[in-house]
Amino acid sequence: MKRLEKIQAFANRWLTVLTGDEWPSVSTVVASLMQECQQLHFNHPDSSQFIGVTFTNEELKNKVAAIEDLELLGTLIDSQLRDLEIESSDWLRLALNKMEQLAKEAQGLFHGQIQTIKLISNNFGYGVMPKADEEIEQQLTINAHGQISLFAYNGFNKLLRFSKWKISQAAVQQLFQVFTEYFSHALPDIFVTDVGNWDLEIQNTQAETFYFSGSLFPQSVVLDFDLSYYIREILKRADLFIFDGQAVFNPINRITVAYQRKEQLLEAPDYGQMYQEELIIDRESGGIYYAQSLGDYYETTHRYIAKYAISSLLHFFGTQELFQKVLGDPPDVIPDLTVTRQYQIQINFADGSKQQISGDFDQNGLPQDWEEFISEAALLMNDFNLTEIFNPAIYLKKKRTEKDFIFCSVVFKGNEKSYHYLTDDPTLVVGDWVKVPIRNQGEVTVGKIVAIDYFTEADAPFPINKIKKIIGKQIGS
Repeated sequence: MKRLEKIQAFANRWLTVLTGDEWPSVSTVVASLMQECQQLHFNHPDSSQFIGVTFTNEELKNKVAAIEDLELLGTLIDSQLRDLEIESSDWLRLALNKMEQLAKEAQGLFHGQIQTIKLISNNFGYGVMPKADEEIEQQLTINAHGQISLFAYNGFNKLLRFSKWKISQAAVQQLFQVFTEYFSHALPDIFVTDVGNWDLEIQNTQAETFYFSGSLFPQSVVLDFDLSYYIREILKRADLFIFDGQAVFNPINRITVAYQRKEQLLEAPDYGQMYQEELIIDRESGGIYYAQSLGDYYETTHRYIAKYAISSLLHFFGTQELFQKVLGDPPDVIPDLTVTRQYQIQINFADGSKQQISGDFDQNGLPQDWEEFISEAALLMNDFNLTEIFNPAIYLKKKRTEKDFIFCSVVFKGNEKSYHYLTDDPTLVVGDWVKVPIRNQGEVTVGKIVAIDYFTEADAPFPINKIKKIIGKQIGS
């Protein structure tokens, strides 16, 4: 991470801590804040005016307002942290906020409030020249009033289509917030050859313009979620290249898969047992429906509702030209006379058209991309299977008593083995990162809590006096 990115991250992280509902202990805050600030090595010729001098909260606020140099601001913060008091820390919040803004400006990152966005996405890389009716470039403009225009061109700069529409003010705010969060932070420099590119122009309400560019492929912007898909959802348009080039001009609305297994007894040809499954992925309801049945013996149904995830999944499938190729059986195949497995698939598209396919449910009879399709569906369904009422780690857990000690199992990066530590902090939970002592030389490292148990001294797995204690939660992890 570059130094300016580190400074921005430092300011953002400590602003979050200091503006939270509850401060951690003052000693922990000051020690960690001083250590991280010193690691950034702020230096300025005029920093001597701050060293060894104590200022009031108001004096510090005035100095912060007057400083426009990032290094000088850093030296001011560093020099005053030792005397930091919670009751008079307004100056520090102002200083960190200004530090974050100055770091963004130094990196050319966006700041302010968005007035207009203009995005040009060109989906032509290298290779065969595009067809005359093939859409290659899109110019998308969005303003603060929710007015949107789209110009689409072929590879020879001929206008193929133009459209304009409007979204609600709430949608505009939602969209602009996402753009602000992305482009006010340092983004990875990912440029790929043989693909298209995008150029983004953002103008704020102060008439300042910020420029960004990148390669047009699925990982062109890497942060918490799929930015391109999220923008398509807000704009209610699947036919946009955005940052990944994954436009879908005829979206999939519904996929239905039916499966039957019939077992036949050779000695009783009139008797057969039918087992069936059905899978439906539906955009309108935002759901996955899965059913099983075995004749008249039993029937089960499962319903999973997750509109954003379902819509995203169907959009992904829409970019794949799904179920186009089936290998088929060789001419000398030997049929199984005892068991038959059949399937039927129907895909419903937004324009009302349908795609249907059926055959034997095996490697040669299924579409060649079946495994990718069903793996993606299973991955989403498995997210819903994190049950708690069946989980012994939850229903066997008991409340802590006054006699109990809190034991935390901690693991370290690159090591799956867990180690026991004691803590007096009842707010720690599984997944927290904590500072812990290691070895006997006073060394400290950071580990992750993977389990928490309560034991009395008599039931403890190790002697209490031989177990090290957690120093505290790692702030900012």
